[in-house]
Amino acid sequence: MVQDGDRTPAKTLAAQHGGVSGTWANRIAEARRRGLLTPVKPGEAGGGMTDKAMKLLNPAWSPEADALIDAQIAEMEGEA
Repeated sequence: MVQDGDRTPAKTLAAQHGGVSGTWANRIAEARRRGLLTPVKPGEAGGGMTDKAMKLLNPAWSPEADALIDAQIAEMEGEA
């Protein structure tokens, strides 16, 4: 969400899924504490999913396979 320009992801999540932004901010902080999101400066929005999070969401995922897909996409974009 932050990569797409959203500077207040907790508020956006609350608006989309219900609840209050503080609850969503706590959920984001807990995901970061559990190693599912990369670290950022305190109070700052940003970061991304870690390899641990990617593997949790898709057990077949691997950093190597992801790098291969990225290389294939870059090659296709270079041909366009």
